Amino acid sequence: MIYSYFGTNKFLKDEQIKKLITEFEKRYTALAIDHFNGEEMTKEVLIDAISTAPFLTEKKMVIINQLGANKTLSEKIVRLLEMTASTTDLVLVENNFDSKSALHNYLKKHSHWQLAFHLYYPSPSRLFHRGPAGLCAPAKYDYRSAGTTNRCFVISLQGFVE
Repeated sequence: MIYSYFGTNKFLKDEQIKKLITEFEKRYTALAIDHFNGEEMTKEVLIDAISTAPFLTEKKMVIINQLGANKTLSEKIVRLLEMTASTTDLVLVENNFDSKSALHNYLKKHSHWQLAFHLYYPSPSRLFHRGPAGLCAPAKYDYRSAGTTNRCFVISLQGFVE
């Protein structure tokens, strides 16, 4: 299986990949995980990483960062990814990606696709409004509030002070 993690939010990508690695380690072993820098990969190293059988386990995981930035493999990437063995879980991690590239189109169709551009939380500007006592959060966002009144906060450098 091929997993694709794309976007500029490094924190969110790292969290998703950590979950994937943890689940993999529970079923198999941490020794069956290989990490590569895709920008410096050669064709031979890529073929070896994705097509060889795992050693002393049923599956292996190959994590490749920034494979789309590799200029020498850019024309052949799709054909090479089709060589991925069924015993290999391939994880591709990219920051920015050309949506018109052959790799982008292939991965959208043939991989478990995750975008990580933004955190999935409302922005602070949507959570808070200016009130008479400073910044106020509507009660629907305040999980500690039992009533329908607004909770007011004063923002300091240390965070929120009620």
